[in-house]
Amino acid sequence: MENHQTAVTAEEAERHLTLAVLAVQLLDQMKNSIRQVADEQGLSISQVDVLRRLLAHGPIPMRRLAEDMRCEASNLTGLVDRLEARSLVTREADPTDRRVRLLALTPAGEQLGHQMWQTLAQCCPLGTLDGERQELLVHLLREAVVAPTWVTVG
Repeated sequence: MENHQTAVTAEEAERHLTLAVLAVQLLDQMKNSIRQVADEQGLSISQVDVLRRLLAHGPIPMRRLAEDMRCEASNLTGLVDRLEARSLVTREADPTDRRVRLLALTPAGEQLGHQMWQTLAQCCPLGTLDGERQELLVHLLREAVVAPTWVTVG
C-alpha cells in the first residue's frame, strides 16, 4: 500500500474518512453477496476468487495465481483439486515451458463464472442508481482503481 503523507486539511481528512467508511460498507455488502452466491454453488469464497481471476485473466501459471492470491501454493492446490473435481478448471502444460502448469477454466467453469457475475450484478447496491449516476461512478472508480482484478467490463 502506498504511503500518502501529504498534508491535508481537516475537511479533506473528514471527507477521506467518510469515503473509506462508505467503501468498507459497500465492500461488506458485496462480500455478503459473494458469500451467498458461493454458498448457492457449493463453493468457498476462495474458489470463487480462483474462478474470478481466471475469468478476468485467462489461463495463468499456478505459481503466479498463488502469488496474486497471496496464498501458499499448497493451499491453492487443494482449492484447484476441488474445482477440477467439479470440471470447472483444468491444469495444462504451458506450451512455452512444459515444466509450468497453467490453470484454465473449462467451458463449464466459464459459464458458471459468468452466471455468478450476472447474479452479483443484479444484487449490487450500486444498481439502484440511475443510469447517469452509474456512468459517473464507473468513470470515477476507473480513475481510483489501480489494477482491476475482477472481470474486465466494457
